[in-house]
Amino acid sequence: MASYIAAGVVALFVTIYLFVALLFPERF
Repeated sequence: MASYIAAGVVALFVTIYLFVALLFPERF
């Protein structure tokens, strides 16, 4: 069960990171 939660947190973090990278391309 913990592995599913960890995978969900990582997927959420990556999604947010990519979204921010698209909004602010000059910072990356």
